Amino acid sequence: MKFANREGRVRPTSAFTLVELLVVIAILAVLMALLLPAVQAAREAARRSMCSDHQKQVAYALQEYETTGGAFPPGRLGCDDSGDTTPIPVCPPGLPAEKKTAASGFIEILPQLEQQALYDKLDVDDGGLWNRNVNSIGWYYDAAKQAGVQQRVAVFVCPSDDSASLSDVYAPLVAATANYAFMQGSVGPASANYDKTAVKFDNNGMFLYVRPRKAREVTDGLSNTLMLGEVIMPDTWESSNAWTYARQNADAIRTASNPVNTIPGDGAMVDRQNGAFASRHPGGAIFTYGDAHVAFVNEGISMATYQALATIGAEDLCRFFSRPAFHSHLLPAELRSAGESQWSIFSTSPAERSSAATSNCLQFAGVARRHTVRGLQQQSPAFVEAEDMPGNGAARR
Repeated sequence: MKFANREGRVRPTSAFTLVELLVVIAILAVLMALLLPAVQAAREAARRSMCSDHQKQVAYALQEYETTGGAFPPGRLGCDDSGDTTPIPVCPPGLPAEKKTAASGFIEILPQLEQQALYDKLDVDDGGLWNRNVNSIGWYYDAAKQAGVQQRVAVFVCPSDDSASLSDVYAPLVAATANYAFMQGSVGPASANYDKTAVKFDNNGMFLYVRPRKAREVTDGLSNTLMLGEVIMPDTWESSNAWTYARQNADAIRTASNPVNTIPGDGAMVDRQNGAFASRHPGGAIFTYGDAHVAFVNEGISMATYQALATIGAEDLCRFFSRPAFHSHLLPAELRSAGESQWSIFSTSPAERSSAATSNCLQFAGVARRHTVRGLQQQSPAFVEAEDMPGNGAARR
């Protein structure tokens, strides 16, 4: 559109035409479409970094607890009703309800996390907490205990998960949720001949019911053993994770029975719970090892490797590096022969093996791992010694 001035000259207006305006809008829309994934990726990177930092703080608290007390806390502090019908040395029959506390080991490290006031509120030694799971809830009507159970601890939360901070899964009890759980071992819902009592009291990981593990029991080495991992959807029954409560396949203790990132409600389950570790991070989940180093574990990790990392026994390393599947072109001929020899030893029962055999196998495992990493690096220069390789302390980035 044009206008005439006082002298009668025609001058153009400076306004945008409709076509120009549409072009500008289209360009802005394209720029936003290009930038939004980058912004979201940057935000997730920041959240993942904070998640790792939180796990490391928890790991340091666990180490300080072990240094002071000579053992890590149990995954669950008290017994359940199992001891009334099944012989369990640590849970004799006839215990009172307050001795059957399902309080989690996370409560025990609150003083190391500068949460002494919260620890005092919960006061597990006086009247218990989560007694007989949820079958004796008199403790909940203690105002201090109730307030403590409903208090969320920031360091137990991964910001990538946006689940509710409070859960009413166990109504009328309401409890604060968290995103981390202890590793109980490899035996769980997907295991053959699943036995609830064995899962709880005799599993092969670092955190059991009642019985604390000592560092010297972790014969794999603390740097080779998972002790803490991520949990999603903690406000649902399928993945319930009240941080003050500990119960098999849920609530503060999990297993490596199902693969990493098995979503709640999927995989092998008991009572609709799979007991799996999972995260909102693409491609895997963050775990902490017994020596307090934090690593991202790829969801494609083999189950044999994942379960070896979940257990405390040194024999897992021997089995992994001496099994026939590892007698590959990555190992020199003499090591392949040695692997076959070690496998024949570790195919026998534990009673038939000597301590010297285990020691020899561990030495072999160390050499085999170094050759394997070297071979993989030659095949792919981008390969970094990673979380799916037992016996290392590094993580894939």
